[in-house]
Amino acid sequence: MIRFIVVMAVWMKKKATPSKRRLWGAIILIALLLVAAVLAWSMLMKPAANTDQDKKALPSPTVNYNPATEQEKADSEQHKKELEQKAKQEQAGPQLGVKSVIPIISSWGQAPDQKDLEVAAFIPGSYEDGGTCTLTLVKAGAVITKTTAGHKDVNRTSCARFIVPYGELTTGTWEATVGYGSATAKGTSAKQQMEVR
Repeated sequence: MIRFIVVMAVWMKKKATPSKRRLWGAIILIALLLVAAVLAWSMLMKPAANTDQDKKALPSPTVNYNPATEQEKADSEQHKKELEQKAKQEQAGPQLGVKSVIPIISSWGQAPDQKDLEVAAFIPGSYEDGGTCTLTLVKAGAVITKTTAGHKDVNRTSCARFIVPYGELTTGTWEATVGYGSATAKGTSAKQQMEVR
């Protein structure tokens, strides 16, 4: 290609008229631009070479073929029960006058002196007194349930603070949910992991 361009340039200088020189000059310029564009495109489309660092950064996939632990079995059973409960609720259909709500676990922690677990929750979309709030804690098959009353609080229903005595708990991670029920609203919160020291 470059040889052709050189030959054409020499020919234009010796034998071409001024108008033909301009025409061939434009053709040569366009040819050079096309060559430059093709080279630039090929450089941009060239895949980056993998370095040893890139290979080290990727974790190798692993599969755990060991039998399920007691915790995994308990979690699996709890999940099955939740799915069965959800299926029953869907089959029963909505109750007239009862709206679905999703309680929110707003805070939790352990009292510094007695290490009792304290949990706070509220129910957005509900503003009433007299509902029942139920805290459920699950860990490795153990289940702890505490109940408090719901009450009006600014623009929502709040649950009275749940207090779980430290003596009823074991250290480790507990899975918590808060349920709410009244004549006009019903629902269960998302699961929350709570670490007990």
